[in-house]
Amino acid sequence: MKQSRLLTVVAVAAALSLSACGNDIKSADVAGASSAPESSAAAPASSAAAPASSAAPSAAAVVAEWNVGGKTTIAEPAADSGAGKKIAYIGFGKDNPWSEYMFKGIEDEAAKYGATATFVGPPTFDAQAQFQLVSDIATAKNYDVIMIAADDGPSVAPAVKQAIDAGIQVVGLNMALGANATSADIQIPGVTSQVLENLQMNAETMADGVIQACEGISPCKVDVLWGARALAFDKIKPDFFNAKLKDYPDIKVVCETDAFYTQDMGRTQAADCLQAHPDLNVIASQADESTRGAEKAITAAGKTFGLGAGDIKLTGSYASEYGVQQVRDGKWLMTVNNRPESVGRTGVRLALLASSGQTVPTVVWQEDLDGAPQELDKAALDANPSLKGQWQG
Repeated sequence: MKQSRLLTVVAVAAALSLSACGNDIKSADVAGASSAPESSAAAPASSAAAPASSAAPSAAAVVAEWNVGGKTTIAEPAADSGAGKKIAYIGFGKDNPWSEYMFKGIEDEAAKYGATATFVGPPTFDAQAQFQLVSDIATAKNYDVIMIAADDGPSVAPAVKQAIDAGIQVVGLNMALGANATSADIQIPGVTSQVLENLQMNAETMADGVIQACEGISPCKVDVLWGARALAFDKIKPDFFNAKLKDYPDIKVVCETDAFYTQDMGRTQAADCLQAHPDLNVIASQADESTRGAEKAITAAGKTFGLGAGDIKLTGSYASEYGVQQVRDGKWLMTVNNRPESVGRTGVRLALLASSGQTVPTVVWQEDLDGAPQELDKAALDANPSLKGQWQG
């Protein structure tokens, strides 16, 4: 994504004066899906926009066993249940590879059942453009299903209601649709289902990585590269992260900035922190792309990153193929798992099952779709040799 565009988006989001409400987590209705007992952890809903890259998805990117070994198994729709159906996918942006790989899963899964899918936009990370796309589809009625990974769940809600009133199915992907970014409930009557990311788990897993990186270091100076905290789904993460660190007084967060899920901003923000704190120990990022940028800043400063005693430790998030390989190679400490293709495939199945008259769960947590761990450090990856990440970035 272009930095200037991202900054514009954040400015728009800030103008909306968004505020995340308190957790309102309830057990999901699991009819239509097989599920083990729910975790007691509160499960906020959303996902961060993944960073941009020039890499394009390939057919080989299709996930082979995306729904094996987890708590929740999504039933297969009837073979012809998608015949003639048109699915509109609204992602974070067409310039965003995480969104491209989510669409890859949607497109492939839809084709299995006779449906077609189109990545309708927006061109880049833009909450207002998403609103307009949903509204335009509601007016034209040229799609049967809208699947949306919302940049900002509260601001897109009126357009989602318009689409539902027009008879169009809506499935939310990664971020809750509605005013409360932490709610597992359907907040807009008529939304078919939501396939969500557990934001609390994401932020706490990031904190676990920092705790691990700081073992034996006192004080341990940490630079945190957030995503875009003006947006509802990112605004709530720091509270979970900081709560996990409160019992570790030797961990000192000395820099805390938004890197907007980009490599360029990750490099710039990390460089600024290294200049102010040349004895920095850890850089923890909300996006693997920003962590890649931090790599460049560390090298430019004449320092090293890795797992050695004198190295700056790096942690990432959203498990790009690059990030997973860096962890395997001992260059990063960990990254947080994420499953864009699996989420897309799940959304397609839920939409088709519901349109066939079957009851589907109101929420599916992506973390429950397989048996893979959330914290992907080298030990976890060694135990899961086939895990490579579901997107290139």
